[in-house]
Amino acid sequence: MELGDTVKLIRKITHEPLETSLAAVLVASQGPAVEVIWKSNRYRYKLDLVKNEVLAIDSTHSHRQQMRIWYTVAEDDRKALTELYWLERKLQRRK
Repeated sequence: MELGDTVKLIRKITHEPLETSLAAVLVASQGPAVEVIWKSNRYRYKLDLVKNEVLAIDSTHSHRQQMRIWYTVAEDDRKALTELYWLERKLQRRK
């Protein structure tokens, strides 16, 4: 997986996919996390790959909680993103 690839978020109740684009790997974070965008830069989300949570960035507290409650990361995408995170982190430490 690489920047610009499609990452699927799954609505927990209906299992409908929401396709987003991978925008950044958050290497400086404590644990595996990435940033995705939906439609435009206006809708940015942080994906916590350990807790499998979707968090809205630069939004109201209510919107953050709604995304955490209603969406999760597709399992195959979560595994690929976690591998990408560790690869990027390893490469950054070599520099």
